Amino acid sequence: MRKQSILITGGTGSFGQAFVARIIRQFPKVQRLVVFSRDELKQFEMAQTFPEAKHRFLRFFIGDIRDRKRLRRALEGIDTVVHAAALKQVPAAEYNPMEFIHTKVLGAENLIEASVDAGVKKVIANPSNNIYVSAVSFWEISLKYSLNKLELNGVLPNQFPSLSIIVTGK
Repeated sequence: MRKQSILITGGTGSFGQAFVARIIRQFPKVQRLVVFSRDELKQFEMAQTFPEAKHRFLRFFIGDIRDRKRLRRALEGIDTVVHAAALKQVPAAEYNPMEFIHTKVLGAENLIEASVDAGVKKVIANPSNNIYVSAVSFWEISLKYSLNKLELNGVLPNQFPSLSIIVTGK
């Protein structure tokens, strides 16, 4: 981990904050840890918890995984991505199903393509944030399902041979 540059999408969410705290605690000499999130208030609050003077390797990058160009910029020089960006609130999903599709499906596609373009070596998907709600369950859309299906059908290994994609919780 010493020479690793890591980016976490959804870095200000509950998983992201716990992940950042653990990396800081267990690997204080990591080269760079980038928190990628669209929530500038939570980024500010995290920066207060983990001040730059003490954690010079920690960077905060405002962005949304639905924005491929911004994501590509954030991935410059990154070795490993931990993908934890998600929309999780059931009532919001039922009322705004397309926003969930844009984040969970198109966002995952953006992440994979931007990671390949940027030379990222490994993407770790955290599907623990998956939900199935009536508005989107028809399409059975979840990051875990999508990535597992693509991996099992040989799409990911064939299209992106240089990228290692790991789906946790298989």
